[in-house]
Amino acid sequence: IEEGSLAKVPTPPTRAGYAFTGWDYDLTTPITQPTAITAQWQARTDTPYIIEYYLQNLEDNNYTLTKTTPCTGETDTTATTEPIVFTHFTFNALYSGNVLSGNIDGKGTLVLKVYYTRDTYDVEVLGNNTKAGTFTNESNTYKYDKEITLSVTTNPGYTFRSEERR
Repeated sequence: IEEGSLAKVPTPPTRAGYAFTGWDYDLTTPITQPTAITAQWQARTDTPYIIEYYLQNLEDNNYTLTKTTPCTGETDTTATTEPIVFTHFTFNALYSGNVLSGNIDGKGTLVLKVYYTRDTYDVEVLGNNTKAGTFTNESNTYKYDKEITLSVTTNPGYTFRSEERR
């Protein structure tokens, strides 16, 4: 730019996650010396990110994505999440796949991940009257929602009666 001339107003630049707010120099003022003109930015407060919730499978120890929550936050700040409640599942704080916080990048690519193990329950089959019959002893620890089958064979003259204890 020739000394004493005005700088041309450049096309406003773009920056992911930020809104252009102008230049740090009044472009209606003539340039009289070497001058750096810098774009000014305001972080957007509606930058998207998501939280994914994974529940442990019934038949193996892998996890399945169960719920996705879209969120928004301010670009280049830290988003954090707290575990939510899933009935019969427990937040697995030791699982290495958890991503409970991260930087909300301007491109909106942040994904927080929360993993839950399936609760387990002890099932004990009790029966001490061998004169009445026999049963398969399925006493064990089972994951929540696991269907189990108990077999009972009654001897003549006896009837099987089940009793559930909690």
